[in-house]
Amino acid sequence: MPSGIPGPHPGTPNKKRKREEDLSENPYTRKSRARTARLTGHDRTMDNARNADRQAVNRRLRKLKASGEYLAADEAAKKRMLSDAVKREIEYR
Repeated sequence: MPSGIPGPHPGTPNKKRKREEDLSENPYTRKSRARTARLTGHDRTMDNARNADRQAVNRRLRKLKASGEYLAADEAAKKRMLSDAVKREIEYR
């Protein structure tokens, strides 16, 4: 079996590595979990919307970078295409 690779390995039963109540002890994860727990109402809605916008922009950029048109473009055109994609996604949302 390959070692160092997280998650279930081929041929083993699918079981989680941690129980749900065993939360990560990473200090950054704990800080983030505490911050989201403090959010209420409008703040939580705004945080979710910000995260959704960021995810949508990254999804569009990933799709653009995989396109043949982007790969064939020169550096200046690539930069322009990236900024146009971000503007279009933000205007759409």
